[in-house]
Amino acid sequence: MYSKSTEMGSCRVTILLGFIAVLTSHVNVYANNFNILTEPEQVYQHLEDPSIVIVDVRSPEMYHESHITGAVSVPVKQTFAIGNRADLVASVAELRNLFSSSGIQNESKIVLYGDNKFKDVSRVFWVLEMYGFKYVSVMNAGFSEWQSMGLPTSNKKTHKPKSTVIPDIKPERFATLLNVLSSLYKDNHILIDGRPENEYMGLESKTAVYGHIPGAINIPSSTNLSVDGTRLIPNQDLEMLYKDIDKDKFTTVYCNKGKQSAIIYLSLRRLGANVRAYDGSWYEWSLYPDLPKSTYREDKPDIM
Repeated sequence: MYSKSTEMGSCRVTILLGFIAVLTSHVNVYANNFNILTEPEQVYQHLEDPSIVIVDVRSPEMYHESHITGAVSVPVKQTFAIGNRADLVASVAELRNLFSSSGIQNESKIVLYGDNKFKDVSRVFWVLEMYGFKYVSVMNAGFSEWQSMGLPTSNKKTHKPKSTVIPDIKPERFATLLNVLSSLYKDNHILIDGRPENEYMGLESKTAVYGHIPGAINIPSSTNLSVDGTRLIPNQDLEMLYKDIDKDKFTTVYCNKGKQSAIIYLSLRRLGANVRAYDGSWYEWSLYPDLPKSTYREDKPDIM
C-alpha cells in the first residue's frame, strides 16, 4: 500500500494519495487543540512544521542508526537522575541541559515517539508535563511501524539551535513520598499500582519487600496497551477500563521505578482525569521499614 522509498518526494505523493481523507480530517490537529495522542499519518503531515519538535526517546545508538526525518534525540534513560537514586526523575539542571541541547523551548509543540516499548515514550511524556511543558503529544505507534509504512527516515543527526528552556515543576503532576503518605485512604484521593498483579499481591517483587502501598488498587499497565505493547488501546476501551475511577478526584499512580505507571498516567490524561505520578514509586516506599505495606486486595474496578 505504501512506497518503501525514504525519499521525501515520492513518499509524500504515495502517503497523500493513500491517506487524503485522514489527513484532511485532521488538518488542524496541532493548531489550537494539541492532542495527547496522535497517529503516524498526522505526524507525517506536520513533518516540516517549524513549530513542531519531534523527539526520539530511544537509545542514542538506535537514533543514530535511523530515525524519523527531522527528529531530535532525548533518550528516556537520560530523564532519570544520576547517582545512587537513579530511580528518581532527573534534576531541573540535568533536564534543562538535555532539553536545551535538543532545541526544545518552553512553548514548543512536542511529539514523542519510541519503538516497541510504550512505557519509555510514556515516561518522557510524564517528565515533560511534570516540568511544565504544555504541548506534548505521543505518536501512537513505534518507529518500526513508521518504517513499515514507508515514511521518511534519516541517519543524520538533526541540529537545532540551543534553547534557553526553563523547566518548572508542576506539583499537580508530581507526587513525593510525603504526598502519598498524607493522602492514604482519603476519600478525595485514588492510588493506582501499575505493576503486574503478582507483584501487587506480594507473590513477586523487584525489591526485597513484597506487597503494595495500602489503599492502592491494581490496574496493570499492560491492560492499557495493545497486544504487542506499541499502542494505547482505543479510547472506548480506556473508558471501560477506568469506568469506576472518578475523574474529578485526584489520582496518584506508581509502579516500581516510574515507567509502568507513566502508561497509566498517559491513559488518564487522555481521559481528562486529574493525575500525578509518584516519583519514588515502590522502590522508594520499600526502602523504609516503618512505612505501611499490604498484600490485601483492595476494591478495584473490573479490568479487561
